[in-house]
Amino acid sequence: MDKLKTFFAGRIGRQTYIVYTCIYLAVFIGLKSLSPSYPTDVMLPPIWIALIAARRLHDMGLSAWWGLSPFGLGVAVGFIKAFQNIRAGLQASTPTSHDALGSAIVGLISIAFIVWLAIPRGDAGPNRFSAERSRY
Repeated sequence: MDKLKTFFAGRIGRQTYIVYTCIYLAVFIGLKSLSPSYPTDVMLPPIWIALIAARRLHDMGLSAWWGLSPFGLGVAVGFIKAFQNIRAGLQASTPTSHDALGSAIVGLISIAFIVWLAIPRGDAGPNRFSAERSRY
């Protein structure tokens, strides 16, 4: 039980973050290509945030809540697009020409966030989240 608790808590360094993120991206792309109807865009980002990004943010001395920013941006853009469609007299889920642009912007910001987490060094010593980096 202690190993499981350690896996979900604490901090991870840049190398561990990159390895875990590559595994996550392989699973994401694999599920997306094998089963296009599976809601990977909704189901997998919260798992990445909880298991990987939060621990990396903790290593940098930042709150894990920052990990929700790309996901929250995607949700906000979805609501805005649905509201615009309703105002135009369309069903909320009707695709429009603006959908591709909104999706591209959210995708680029998410990619930038993922890359940004790999660049800065974490806190050298103990910080408010943990005394040392996790080994897992």
